[in-house]
Amino acid sequence: MAAFAALQETLRKTRDGEIADFRMIIRGQQRTTHSDSIKLSGRAKELEEKGFYFLNYHKNGSKPRDVWDILPEDTQKRDKHYAAYPEDLCRIPILATCPKSGVVLDPFVGTGTTTLVAKKLGRKSIGIDMSPEYLQIAKDRCIIM
Repeated sequence: MAAFAALQETLRKTRDGEIADFRMIIRGQQRTTHSDSIKLSGRAKELEEKGFYFLNYHKNGSKPRDVWDILPEDTQKRDKHYAAYPEDLCRIPILATCPKSGVVLDPFVGTGTTTLVAKKLGRKSIGIDMSPEYLQIAKDRCIIM
């Protein structure tokens, strides 16, 4: 019942323009955006106590700060590269620092997440890596898109 009431209030805030959008994180349904330790994370504590929490997006757009709310993703199922990371992790810095006519440089391209996001955002990119296998995976990911 508490989750439903909180959702109704969040929907009202969205409808009234108080927030631009939101994500509802439900225990056991999504990967979390924080440490699972209730000693380290207020969100972990909230999830443990209530079973849910909301990520609200500001009506004036994202305002970068010290902590970013990025939902973990594992599109590669960790079988191709041990350090894969969510596309959202590089989307914010690319948008903030690279003009549309600019070039994104990733000196440790790995399997190409940064170069893929650069392409999706209409930027050119250069990826460098010592591993020919990783370079081929990055190339294939950018071509398939």
